Amino acid sequence: MRVFGIAVTMEGEQKATAYGVVLDDSSGSPVIETKFEITNDEADLSTRLYDMAENIRTKVDSLRPDRVAIRRADFPPTQSRKEAPKVRMFAEGALASAARSKCVLTYLGTGKDFGAWCGSDKDTVEAEAKTLAKASPGIPQKYAFAISAALGALAHS
Repeated sequence: MRVFGIAVTMEGEQKATAYGVVLDDSSGSPVIETKFEITNDEADLSTRLYDMAENIRTKVDSLRPDRVAIRRADFPPTQSRKEAPKVRMFAEGALASAARSKCVLTYLGTGKDFGAWCGSDKDTVEAEAKTLAKASPGIPQKYAFAISAALGALAHS
């Protein structure tokens, strides 16, 4: 099975970056085929979200994954009035909608969800993702959350 895992991070209050990986487990164990990064901070928010959505729509259309999983923000311990969490949620929604337009099996989940889908917990899946990143040449640790999303996509039933 071939899956996409995507995770959004924020740099400052306005710059959302989506880190993504394509994971394939047809050999019996997951292998990272490729990685990608989607970012844009040079336009108004609606244009940035549109550009991110179109970028992922094109990737899903051309690479044809069996499933897509997008990591959404975990529940914060306290409420925040800051702009960054809102922008991140907008970006996650735009990416999910665009991916879903090309791949019906598109899921949103938290780290806890991915742990449950894998039959373990958040920490175990994140540790496995970090190990997979270390074992894959050219994959920095900043892709670990995207890898954990991809592992969740592989396990989702």
